[in-house]
Amino acid sequence: MKNIPTNWGVVVLGACLLVYPMIFSGAFYLDIGVTFLLAAISASAWNIVGGYAGQVSVGHSIFYGFGAYCPLLFYQLFGWPPMAGIPIGIALSIAVAILIGLPTFRLSGHYFSMATIAVAELIRIFTGTWDLVGAAIGLQGPAVARGWWDLTFRGELPYYYIFLVVLALLLFIAALGGAGTLFGPLVGALILIPLQTATNTWFGGGGSGLTFILYGGIIVLIARFEPGGLFDLWDRIAPKRWRRGHAA
Repeated sequence: MKNIPTNWGVVVLGACLLVYPMIFSGAFYLDIGVTFLLAAISASAWNIVGGYAGQVSVGHSIFYGFGAYCPLLFYQLFGWPPMAGIPIGIALSIAVAILIGLPTFRLSGHYFSMATIAVAELIRIFTGTWDLVGAAIGLQGPAVARGWWDLTFRGELPYYYIFLVVLALLLFIAALGGAGTLFGPLVGALILIPLQTATNTWFGGGGSGLTFILYGGIIVLIARFEPGGLFDLWDRIAPKRWRRGHAA
């Protein structure tokens, strides 16, 4: 009986995400939906180490980059469909995570965070000057899809549902570790993406930097006054409001 609210929350959330493109079918809203799912995927992956293990990694972009570069690199070098490079990207990310983790997991707190910043910056400088991976320009996928396996679609709807499936699988894995902060990354993405869209709309391209200033300010305030996050705040407030409602 204790898990019923959580289960209902999963059902409602899943239903909302499934029908979102049917209700908000415009290109602008689809772009928000795709960006939200991609941010939620990244945050949920980070949550495994940062949320459950309590180690604040600031170098998670390393693994995000491997996942993005490997499929396109295989396409550039061999003409393979980008999908063929996905398993390689996963394997390489795991290998690099082990290589980085062996020395850095001996650290804790801000020492661990500083080490991940240093590693991420070294890899950024390395890839930004390596011609094989496009240096500072990066890599491009197929301009015209040769088939669905190239993952090059004219609209954003296929990407939306691909990301939704990936997010569902990822949440099912963070759930195996305990559902204490399962939806925390989703709430973070739900705050960041509309905030980013709003500032870009109101202030143009210059608003992109303002997004992260505002979001950083929110994080600082939460870390200072509510280190357990919004869900801990809700857990404290909700029982009180529930009791007041019954008393009335």
